[in-house]
Amino acid sequence: MKTKLKIISLTLLLLSKSALSLDVVIEDGNYPYLQLQDDKGFTGGFAIELVTTVLRQAGEDPNFIGLPWKRALDSLEKGQYKAICSLTKTEKRLNYLIYPDEPLLYVKAYLLSRPHTQVCIPDLTGCLQPKKIGVIRGYSFGAKLDQKIMGYRENANSSEHMYKMLKQGRVGAALMFYSLAEDKFIEPIPKGIIPNELPMERKALYLAFSITPEMVKLSSSFSTLLKSYKQTKEYKDLVQKYVTLTNKHYDSE
Repeated sequence: MKTKLKIISLTLLLLSKSALSLDVVIEDGNYPYLQLQDDKGFTGGFAIELVTTVLRQAGEDPNFIGLPWKRALDSLEKGQYKAICSLTKTEKRLNYLIYPDEPLLYVKAYLLSRPHTQVCIPDLTGCLQPKKIGVIRGYSFGAKLDQKIMGYRENANSSEHMYKMLKQGRVGAALMFYSLAEDKFIEPIPKGIIPNELPMERKALYLAFSITPEMVKLSSSFSTLLKSYKQTKEYKDLVQKYVTLTNKHYDSE
């Protein structure tokens, strides 16, 4: 009898845990150290660890699902999923997503150059002619800057591809967003590449939710818990962990 009760209790516990699972859509790919992905799925990264910790405090167990970025956004707009990680806030997205008050972290735009290369901010095209400017395919830096570099843009398939083009001199500079936690880089920059801060405001990255009563409630709870968690030593240690990994990433070069 006791054995049967134990089996029933275990079954109920497993069902309970399954019911609390929350699918979280995220851009497919390995982006050290914002998110780490291998052939087994998402294995870590600052955003992954942060979201997992706070969602579990809220009673949800996240299951990260990697999708191409446009498809990820479309899946939320169509109501296929209820949460999406690491995105900025736009007017269009506010039509189908609710954002917590507290962001996960911030991103800031930088103009990358090689040492002793003349760069001019903000009049990029004036000092870089006739060189090309490397940009990861699909990235936008706002209508004004996108228009300014239109005739100079050279698309790269990834950050590593863009760094290679810059080091080889195939582009004279590159534009890139970098993730910042507590104003510290958590995405590595190769040695021999200089990040020049652009006169643009940093942008917040959020975990956003679909607009349903259940998710509106979760969004509010997540925001409160996230803000509180950022005051803890555990959070400071998490930031330091990924700052250290970032600083060591290109040590072998």
